[in-house]
Amino acid sequence: MAGLVGLGNGPLSLISQLGNQIGRQFSYCLPPFNAKAATKLRFGEEAEISANGVVSTSMVTNPNNPAFYYLNLEGITVGQQTVQIDESNRNIIIDSGTTLTCLQSSIYEQVEILVKKAIGVDQWIVQNSQLNLCYTNVNSIKNVPNFEVDFKGANISLKPQHLFLLVSNDVICLAMSPTDGDSIYGIGNVAQIDFDMGYDLDQKKVSFARADCTKQ
Repeated sequence: MAGLVGLGNGPLSLISQLGNQIGRQFSYCLPPFNAKAATKLRFGEEAEISANGVVSTSMVTNPNNPAFYYLNLEGITVGQQTVQIDESNRNIIIDSGTTLTCLQSSIYEQVEILVKKAIGVDQWIVQNSQLNLCYTNVNSIKNVPNFEVDFKGANISLKPQHLFLLVSNDVICLAMSPTDGDSIYGIGNVAQIDFDMGYDLDQKKVSFARADCTKQ
């Protein structure tokens, strides 16, 4: 039976129960959805990421939700334009168990406008009951320019596979959604595909290194 492994910072998670036995470190590498490949969940010294190009950002403590891993998101860059994020909206979780990246509505709307502009108005946009921005032409995403998620101390460059989700044979959608109110903003697992993701709870940092997760 399929299930979930608790990797959070709460007292009942696998990571918390193993604690000092694994040096409070773990890492994972998520392959593309259509890849017929397994990947390893690593603990302790094996979880340390030393690949070329590795970047790290600090975890942010949020006493209201201590089980989540929060990062400081400073901006999102599409092409040559950056959506700056004010101090009140910078705390965002990183979550391997959620598919979509959820952004505060005003931030999402700015990102969507820039993505639409980059892809071009001549591409056919379709309606979808769950996702806001969808296209019938899968090749249209090839027009997406440089897309960066700018964390404090770490700029992560994303490719189309991190940004779009194939929802049917001929429809592809931006794997992001707007949210408001008391909802938690988060970086979902589509955005983490083919990254070696390392978590060091003692040093309070999350590390990213581009990888081919089908070969991990």
